[in-house]
Amino acid sequence: MICYSSGEVGVPLTADTKGRMLGLFILGIIVVCIGTNIASGITRSLVSERWPRASAQVVASAVYQDGRDVAPRWEPVVEYRYQIGNRTFTSRRIRFLMSPMYQPQEANGIAEGYSLGSVVQVAYNPANPSESVLEPGLPPGTLKQVLLVLFLLALTSYIYYEIRHPERRILLRSLPDSIFESRERTSTSTPRFSKRPDFASSVTPRATDTSEGSAIASSMEE
Repeated sequence: MICYSSGEVGVPLTADTKGRMLGLFILGIIVVCIGTNIASGITRSLVSERWPRASAQVVASAVYQDGRDVAPRWEPVVEYRYQIGNRTFTSRRIRFLMSPMYQPQEANGIAEGYSLGSVVQVAYNPANPSESVLEPGLPPGTLKQVLLVLFLLALTSYIYYEIRHPERRILLRSLPDSIFESRERTSTSTPRFSKRPDFASSVTPRATDTSEGSAIASSMEE
């Protein structure tokens, strides 16, 4: 039985198409999560430009390495303390959109700009003073992140287009239906084993010759 996708007549939902739709669904979830995270960071970066400023003192400044086995990344960590009214707050946020750093020089350059014990200016959220950032506004590399999201959205849309139009596929190539049919036959067919011969039933009992037996018995009596 051939199923067709709802909303469009003539597009069969084969095993190949169902697998691609599942992969597309997972890719869509990943793209939405990445896009939401970047959009939230851009919004907060723009809003932070209008936040009031306060003096803060750097209490820690270092660079840490992460991901040694796969792709080593370096992360600058700057901890600073500031006071708003009678309350003291501590934060480690440098930027709202901190891109991964795969070169130690870039991370060291950021950490060296905030040496231990130095006094810096931070922007804090007046509605929530515990939320602050050292570098308000859009950081360098924001355009690359936006372009990455746009590329992933375009790729997801194009993959969906190719799935709905098999005759125009370029990136995706459908496997022949005969492969899936042969797999279904192999999985549903019952394995055949050669039957062990029944030697007891195949042996023909030997007939007894009564005349020969009587002759031997008479000769023994004599």
